[in-house]
Amino acid sequence: MPDSAGPGHRYASSGWLGHLFGRWAWGGLWWVRSGQPFSADAGFDRNRDGNTTDRAGLLRGSVADILNSGGDKTQYLKPRADVLNSILSQTAGGALGRNVFRGAASAEVHLSLLKEIPVTETKHFQFRFEAFNLLNRANFNNPIQSLGSPLFGLITSTRSTPRQLQFGLKFFF
Repeated sequence: MPDSAGPGHRYASSGWLGHLFGRWAWGGLWWVRSGQPFSADAGFDRNRDGNTTDRAGLLRGSVADILNSGGDKTQYLKPRADVLNSILSQTAGGALGRNVFRGAASAEVHLSLLKEIPVTETKHFQFRFEAFNLLNRANFNNPIQSLGSPLFGLITSTRSTPRQLQFGLKFFF
């Protein structure tokens, strides 16, 4: 908190109120990212070049029909049996373009609070509180991309850590 609340209004500049409410600082970081692009893989060597990461084919419909807009956050792409107007195929159809799907967006908030506690004119303590992923938001990785996997379209991990809080005390001399 600053030592003044405006022109002519001083508070917490000395005495025990100054030690309690003065010399605070804070910092923060907030970021938001769109989802990472990814492709649906056929799960086997579709074009017989020795590489098993060939893209799946789209028989009919559109890519948007395959995305799951329901309430289940972990089943990001609909399984093949649930797709009504679009069918992904391991062997037939034209190959899907590269990175036609986009994963879930992510966001995090980090915060730090610092309090200076003077001991003498040249020596002081600094109390620190830091919070990482303060809102404890789960940021999901891309789903399983291989049509050959029974877990196709399922998100199995997160890309960020859960909320972490830490306290610290430094002595400056």
